[in-house]
Amino acid sequence: MLDIHRHLPLTGESPIPEDWIVWFATSSSQEWDDCQTTPATSARRIGYGILPVNIARLNPSTDGWDMLFERLSHKLSQECWAYVGEFGIDERYQDVISLSRQLDFARQLLRIAQAAHRPAVIHHVGSAGDLRKLLQGMEHSIPVIIHGFLGSIESARELASSGAVVSLAPSVWKLPTKLAKRLGELDVPFLLESDFTGKEDRDYAGLMRDHHRRIAELLGCEKTLLEEKLHGFTKVLAHQPIAR
Repeated sequence: MLDIHRHLPLTGESPIPEDWIVWFATSSSQEWDDCQTTPATSARRIGYGILPVNIARLNPSTDGWDMLFERLSHKLSQECWAYVGEFGIDERYQDVISLSRQLDFARQLLRIAQAAHRPAVIHHVGSAGDLRKLLQGMEHSIPVIIHGFLGSIESARELASSGAVVSLAPSVWKLPTKLAKRLGELDVPFLLESDFTGKEDRDYAGLMRDHHRRIAELLGCEKTLLEEKLHGFTKVLAHQPIAR
């Protein structure tokens, strides 16, 4: 089973099945040090990211942008299974940090991911145009994943043409969404994620099994055939760490 985006393990959380592939994301620089207790492997990758709302909370004297970028680059050079994520743009916080500043920060993290040849997991809340600006001119050299995608089928196709892969979270079916009604039309690579935080539901394994089952139903296929529908699965897993 694949979970391309969830948050760090909780204290007392039940062990994750060994045959599952799970990517753990961070959303603030304070969480980066917490990752040291989660050994990274090909099946348990660690992401280093920071969300827009947390950019505004950075202390310029200890976590200025340049210092943060240098710290991230160093981590990627030292940890062969690390990736960059989650980061991106979120229009809900433009009163805290402007969209132009969010884009500047996100572009730099994307450049760092490209320079290190590592995957990037992008958080996006806002217009398709803002996401288009971020991805404009992007080299198709690394896997770029748009997590928690709730856009249209047409947007998913456009993202695929730009080299990005959409990832579907339980939010697709937990609330009535237009995407859920049209999911059977999805004809481009996609991935699945739990976006698990433990705040609403502590049963991580149960959530993932329900998610796979519900997505299979929306796609109109058997659950056992879902893996064949995950066209983006191979693209991401084929990305190997840089040998040193």
